Amino acid sequence: PEAAGNLRVGVDYDYVKRNIVEALRLGFNVGIITCLNQENCNEAVDMQVLGDKLGVSLVNFHRLMPQGRGRKLVKHIIGPDDWIETCRTIEDYAKSMKPVVLYPPVFCRPEEYNKYKSLGYLGCTARSADRISILPDGTVKLCSLFLDTKHHFGVVQNGHIEMNMHLNNELIWEFSTVPWCE
Repeated sequence: PEAAGNLRVGVDYDYVKRNIVEALRLGFNVGIITCLNQENCNEAVDMQVLGDKLGVSLVNFHRLMPQGRGRKLVKHIIGPDDWIETCRTIEDYAKSMKPVVLYPPVFCRPEEYNKYKSLGYLGCTARSADRISILPDGTVKLCSLFLDTKHHFGVVQNGHIEMNMHLNNELIWEFSTVPWCE
């Protein structure tokens, strides 16, 4: 909670938490996505506990990357060894949690590669489009990198997802111009 405002401009943690509770009360399937950096990686277990306590179905961690807002926060990016340790902590604690807990093993030790591959991790989850976020205004996002941008995968209209066929579709933009998504 304390580090939230450093990544999301104007975030009000209590407001977000109230909206999560209300969405769950209304019967929505709710997940929490958080971006970890050196300032908040020690809060990963707390976020898992919060997700479990609130009753969300998913707690999804991302690693701060050096693009978007991350360009100004490069000194806060978690290095490879620390990210591997953070993932181990998340993984160990996730065993006792009800929500599904996801995290991208951006880095791993060579002996761990086959484990992650067998779990189905083959790279960026946005590429498989198997986990989407539908924002309150109906905008559909695949990747949290684009949450604060005009880029989006689609919109919900009449109860269906209509794919964005313009150049600001995050998949088109991501795959064609963003070298870190290769």
